[in-house]
Amino acid sequence: MFCRKFLFGEKACKKDIYEPERGYGFVSEQSFRVDVPRPGEYKVTVTLQAEQALGKIFIFIGSGNLVFLGNISAGSFSRTMTVNVGDRIPVGQSCICEDRALLITVAAPCSCLSSLSVKEAACPTIYIAGSTELAKEEQGDAHPPQTTGGWQRMFTAYTNEKIAVSDHSRPGLTPDSFRREGHYAAMGQYSRSGDFYFLQFAYGEAENDYCRQLIRYIIECRERLIYPVLFTPPVYGKISMGEDSSVREKGADNACVWACREVGRRTETPVIELHRLIWKDCDAYTAAGIVAREIARSCKSHPVRGYRFLADCLTSVS
Repeated sequence: MFCRKFLFGEKACKKDIYEPERGYGFVSEQSFRVDVPRPGEYKVTVTLQAEQALGKIFIFIGSGNLVFLGNISAGSFSRTMTVNVGDRIPVGQSCICEDRALLITVAAPCSCLSSLSVKEAACPTIYIAGSTELAKEEQGDAHPPQTTGGWQRMFTAYTNEKIAVSDHSRPGLTPDSFRREGHYAAMGQYSRSGDFYFLQFAYGEAENDYCRQLIRYIIECRERLIYPVLFTPPVYGKISMGEDSSVREKGADNACVWACREVGRRTETPVIELHRLIWKDCDAYTAAGIVAREIARSCKSHPVRGYRFLADCLTSVS
């Protein structure tokens, strides 16, 4: 079983530069890379040491996937999370790329990384499939995007160590293009019984074909004992209705929303209706919190035990 622990001093980033031969080291002042032997889940504990209280600390895994955002007090602070390492199709590419690197980035006012441990783990993984509404993909950016949507990159900040997250979403993907372009194959290589598939797709097909494609995904999930969850895409914008200036969601009755509801009803699959909740002025971090809250609300009393487990894996929701 792979298990490594790293202790850092004040000059650590200067003497421990990443080298492929040894498989670990700093790739920048704020980012430390550890190469793991195989795809799968890894429990990561990041410990920070601060001489004084620090505000707005960001901890990222990979290329901008947020796992912590908050303030820390003077002294020692630790955050443990379980992360997934696996192959995927990077943004702007068309083939599956091998990924065995764990990249941990601590964005803080000063260097405060004290120690880091990485250990193989065994737990379910949430695989996020489909379309992200993030306006622009800023790989490696050390700041959470203050743009509409993009909750997928922030979602790990709202999970506990009982579950990992693997984000395969990309802008504008439909049920057909997600499969045709190879993202589904990349996601399916290592997923297994007890995992979860989050399905949120742009509406690019004819109505009947969109429903058929969603049902196909759900059937394939059930055959592999994977738990599917459907999400309606957020609809950005509000419209006024009548003289009383009451407001309702724009497009709440559009074909995409109807299709998700209908497929969820026919297949007894949870449907998270994000079009009711996420608006244009909602940043990605806040949107992820809304998603976590709604999943917990929908699944905590679900008759299927796996969905109740999913609700228990979400944290910081109110």
